[in-house]
Amino acid sequence: MKQGVFDLMDMKCSFKAGSVIGGKFEVIKRVGEGSLGDDIYLGTQQDLKRQVMIHILPRDVSADREMVQRFVQEIQFTAALQHPNIIPAYEAGEHLGRAYLITASADGEKLGQFIAARGGKLDEKEALQLAIPLAEALDYAWTKLKVLHRNICPESIIIAPGMQPLISDFGMAKTLGESAPELTMAGFTIGNPQYMSTEQVRGQSDLDCRSDIYCLGLLLYEMLSGHPAVQGTNQVAMMESQINGVPPSLAEGNPALSTAAIAIVEKTLKKKREDRYQDWTSLVTDLKAVLKGERPSVIAVPESASEAPLQAPNTVAAVSSSSLKGTQKAKPKNEKISWLILAAIILGTLLLAAVIIGILNADEKRREELAKTRQLAWEKAVSNAEAATKNSENPDGISAAISNFESFKAAYPNSKYEKLADIEIRLLKEAQSRAATKK
Repeated sequence: MKQGVFDLMDMKCSFKAGSVIGGKFEVIKRVGEGSLGDDIYLGTQQDLKRQVMIHILPRDVSADREMVQRFVQEIQFTAALQHPNIIPAYEAGEHLGRAYLITASADGEKLGQFIAARGGKLDEKEALQLAIPLAEALDYAWTKLKVLHRNICPESIIIAPGMQPLISDFGMAKTLGESAPELTMAGFTIGNPQYMSTEQVRGQSDLDCRSDIYCLGLLLYEMLSGHPAVQGTNQVAMMESQINGVPPSLAEGNPALSTAAIAIVEKTLKKKREDRYQDWTSLVTDLKAVLKGERPSVIAVPESASEAPLQAPNTVAAVSSSSLKGTQKAKPKNEKISWLILAAIILGTLLLAAVIIGILNADEKRREELAKTRQLAWEKAVSNAEAATKNSENPDGISAAISNFESFKAAYPNSKYEKLADIEIRLLKEAQSRAATKK
């Protein structure tokens, strides 16, 4: 029975057809290299008569006995993941001094090949249809076992027939569950810097689902733009870009994209994880909303559109203080001035301050009423716009909604309403365009 052939020149171990790994996994042929430098073979599990994929890990991993032990423990832990968009891991072990991983076999092509076959990038609908099940699978892994993938990239995604995305390499993830051992040695970083989160690059140990959310954002950016969000001539350059760089504008690179889709990608790629989506559910909800032509929460109307708080109390205090200081500093030329006159001056100052306070308070109340009126009008305009978008068969409704927001822009120039109205107008015009295309 064939065991494998060593090449003494490069110290690699190649497993030929007929080689048996772990006593029951027979090699059929080598099919390529994985995203983490692992050699991948198509094989058969002899006792169950099923096809499998055999991953032979790099020699530097296999040479560390402690790391191999931790790797095997991790596979045993993540084997519990059973999801239609996750390629399950079956077993891990060591053979001829090399660590190996056995996973289910999956037909299809890697995401990079899938994108290339479609002209270098995907249209928005295709990208969202792939991103949603991937996000749901990653959410499942995090919710069930607190497992992060940490290496979401075109090489670790297989597109099966029917455009079903499958995540591979979950057996090489870092497990963060309290009941699971710490499976990553100090200084050992899993993944490609081009597809790492900012906190991964920094070597932070307190990773959570927001790290994989960032990585999926990198993948979604690439699907929509046709190129990676982070580029560099070497790993150090890419790591620096992950921390400080800003990806080229999606809007400029692909004008066909909707404002909503761009906003989602931009939020997932925030450098500070506190600024990203805080959980998978929020991201999935927004992705599904955009796919249905609805407004995602990332560009929802703020709860309050009131202007900056007034500074009336400080102003009054300043006026009163200034007047009193002036009174205190004023020295009468005639030292025999009556205390009655001085008291009258102070009383006059206080009365003046009281009048100013009354005027400013009334003015503040009027401003609050105006702000409330504006907010109600804005909410009504947004409500009408949503109704018009859902009833896209009536183009007049969308046109009227656009006109409403144009009026807001004219009425409140250089304010937050002008910016919000621009977003709403663009969304409505996109809906108008989709309706025209359907006809």
